[in-house]
Amino acid sequence: MPPFLITALLCGVLHSPQDVQAQAKELLEQHDAPGAVALLERYLKLEEGDAQTLELFGRALSEVERKDEAAHWLGRAREQFELAKSKRDLSRVEKALAHADPLAKKRIGLLIGLVRDLTRAGDKLVKNGQIERGLQLYRRALPLAEGKARDQLTQSIEDIVSADASVDLDAAGTGNSGQEQRALFELDTDHYQLRCNLEEPVVELLGVTLDDLFSNYVDIYFDGDSKRAPSTRPTVRIHGTWEDMVKLWTDGEPSPGLGGWWSPGSLEIHTFDGRSRGDSLQGTLETLFHESSHQFMSAFVKGSRVPTWFNEGTACFFEGAQAMTDGRVLWPDVAEGRLSVLSNFLYQDKGPKLAEVLSYPGPGSYPGNFYCFGWGLVYFLQQWEDPETLRYAYRPLYRRYLDESMGHPTEGLQLFEQIILGEDDPLGHADLAAFEKTWKDWILNTVQPFHLSLEQQQLERRTDRAQRYLEAAEAVSGKRKAPVTEEELLLRALGDLEFARARMAESGKLKADPLLDMVNVLEKLDRPRAAATVLEQFLDAVDDGQLDLSVKEYETANRRLEGLDRGNYALRSARSRMKTQYKRMHTLLTQYRESDPPLTLRAYTYASQLTEVFADFKSWSDEAAALHLAAQESGLIPGKLIALTGPPERWMSIQSDAAKRFEVLDEGIELVSVQPHARIFKGAEVEADYELQGHIIRLGESHRGTAHGLVVCGALEGDWFCVGIDHEGHVRLWHLILSAPGSTRLKPAGKIILENPIASDAQPVLAVRVESDGALQISIDGTLVGQAQMPFAPHAKSHVGVFVRDGEVRVDQLVVSD
Repeated sequence: MPPFLITALLCGVLHSPQDVQAQAKELLEQHDAPGAVALLERYLKLEEGDAQTLELFGRALSEVERKDEAAHWLGRAREQFELAKSKRDLSRVEKALAHADPLAKKRIGLLIGLVRDLTRAGDKLVKNGQIERGLQLYRRALPLAEGKARDQLTQSIEDIVSADASVDLDAAGTGNSGQEQRALFELDTDHYQLRCNLEEPVVELLGVTLDDLFSNYVDIYFDGDSKRAPSTRPTVRIHGTWEDMVKLWTDGEPSPGLGGWWSPGSLEIHTFDGRSRGDSLQGTLETLFHESSHQFMSAFVKGSRVPTWFNEGTACFFEGAQAMTDGRVLWPDVAEGRLSVLSNFLYQDKGPKLAEVLSYPGPGSYPGNFYCFGWGLVYFLQQWEDPETLRYAYRPLYRRYLDESMGHPTEGLQLFEQIILGEDDPLGHADLAAFEKTWKDWILNTVQPFHLSLEQQQLERRTDRAQRYLEAAEAVSGKRKAPVTEEELLLRALGDLEFARARMAESGKLKADPLLDMVNVLEKLDRPRAAATVLEQFLDAVDDGQLDLSVKEYETANRRLEGLDRGNYALRSARSRMKTQYKRMHTLLTQYRESDPPLTLRAYTYASQLTEVFADFKSWSDEAAALHLAAQESGLIPGKLIALTGPPERWMSIQSDAAKRFEVLDEGIELVSVQPHARIFKGAEVEADYELQGHIIRLGESHRGTAHGLVVCGALEGDWFCVGIDHEGHVRLWHLILSAPGSTRLKPAGKIILENPIASDAQPVLAVRVESDGALQISIDGTLVGQAQMPFAPHAKSHVGVFVRDGEVRVDQLVVSD
């Protein structure tokens, strides 16, 4: 966009709509249609234009035989007349639109049908309890809806959002007065009191997960007798940041690697949201599983102690617990981080000797390199499998060691030799050296290949093992006396099948047999909702052409899904409808592409209009991108430039936490916040392929984690994407995820290391080009410094704005252009 246009816009040297319309009409009356086109084209680069101006531009374009562009502007005029409910104007402009675009009437009808279908599918989902998914369909339909359909959708969305907003969140915090943080959410479950600075949906799922894991702790510590388990519910305190957590640490200077702790005196487990350090919640979960094991050990020993290796090894064992999508927890698998470190030690013949680990006197924790060995010993005692009977043969000895070691914390080695290597040792080891040889061979040649080899090898090995478990389960079905029960064998198979399902989903190479085996196992274990989720994944793969199934088999599987979970069936039905609509809408897209004369711009705007609706169909966004390129190369994309200025009430955030300060000044936009905070300008909407530019004035002090930048893509009710300059002078990217109304999480999305980092006293111009497929081109002071990819396509109506993290920023000359 030429600089003089920017100057004209910012200085307000613009004609009124009435002046422009009068001039254009006069030119048309003088049969100077090209002059009217030139006048209106210049004006509409700087202004949105009212319906009359857009219609006038469309008619002028039609007179100079630029039918494709004429249809575009007449279509935009139609949208405004429809919003204004001006029936006479609407009828007039639709006739002109049909003359410019013979497919326009069909397009309008298809969009009305699509909105109706999306709304009905959303209604069914909401009725069956799938509130968030139903809301997602409503929001996809709303930008396309007209008249009563739009009013009904708006009301449905408001009803859901207001119901959710009525939930009372205790924002008491953790004593960080004057600092912004995620609200404290409290939830009491059957076995825990959760006090977490996390999103409500995360806390609710965590409650289900911990309650389910509780039974595994009971199995280990109390031999499955829940009556002996602790009855007083401990508090699980998940702080928003590591810094908040360690304020309550009382045992000297906290180690930077401290992930959490169990406090037996106050019955509290402390940890923090790993995302605040750029990690994921998986690490937070592993810490919780570890510290919850210490809670059970405290309840078991009742003030006494056990050998350190046994306490810490068991806690590390629980780090391998895996939660499924329904919140249910599988018996701990390998803690891969512990196995990786241990394998490296064993391959190199380094690290402590088993005798050192077993005899460590304590109290408390032991050296860092002991942890993986303690985990490996407990994992062997829990998971070594008799090849003939499939029994976990050492578990009874683990149980004895737990009972008899209580009160003897310094006798870990002697008790190990007495109990584990005694006369009941299933493998009859002569001494600790013989045991260590067996154990090392098992870790490196049995466990390691199943978990740390090439993924394809892991997949094949675990799928084969699942089949052996299923065959063994079939063999003992109905038998009262068997070395291993049918349920236990099914649970072992489930662990391997879940691994296979997850890996196949990641690679996009699904196979039918493991998925259907998993559905059967989950049904036998009486877990219908989890079975429905896997069956739905299987049917989606069939729909997408990844798997083959006859029509009769497909119908049978659909009925099975409905029987397992009506809510999931409603979702499945909605997705199936979306695929039908995709095919129907794509037929019109093909007609646009093949029209004569070409209607490239209309084809692109149609595809772009539905990009968010068909966000699950990559081929649609690919075609939209190709059409955009074709329209751009043909000079058909109408450009505009917008200055992002306006009163504070025209700016908004999807985050519940308020900024410390937000001001719209004469020179720019100023934002101050300790926690990450972003705001977008509601007064301007942009479509795919635009460029955002702002002069970044970094104010105040810069700390580790400080960043200043821009919101390059956001929606009033959707995810946002931010690009900024960090405290080291490099470019960072973040995905601000809207998980529920008012509930967000900031996920790091990448970093661009600059060859010449931006100096701390520099005030650069940051520019980001956003393409229709979510690709980004990032420039500093006019020089391209890198490219990136957003995890989502730009919204149909995107907004842009400013972003800061632990700092102060003023953004001057903030403009967006396409």
